[in-house]
Amino acid sequence: RGDAMPDGWHRERFGAPAAPAYARALTCDEVVGIVEFDVGNQRKREGRLQQAQSAYESARHHFPDFAEAHASAGAVAQLLGALDYSLEAYRDAQRVNPGLPGVAANLALLAAEREHGRLPLPP
Repeated sequence: RGDAMPDGWHRERFGAPAAPAYARALTCDEVVGIVEFDVGNQRKREGRLQQAQSAYESARHHFPDFAEAHASAGAVAQLLGALDYSLEAYRDAQRVNPGLPGVAANLALLAAEREHGRLPLPP
């Protein structure tokens, strides 16, 4: 049994956790979700978007309160053209953590893409 680690320095530097799921110990299922999220990130870096999407979906299933998993699933789904799924995933991310950076911007891009088709990347 280890010693309790004070977290005052972390709260002072970074503030209170943005979502309640970050302020408690994780369940075994949630740990699986974190691992799947990490796998998704690696697959995305490798350009293997279908496998990344599958890993993010597994992360969402195992850890429904992990906003980053929802947002990442939404981003990859958007890249793959699954716009309805992307919207659902972004909304789940906002529901879990309304302050998650980048989600509002991604939703705005998604809305424009749904209205006008895929937008060209800036030079």
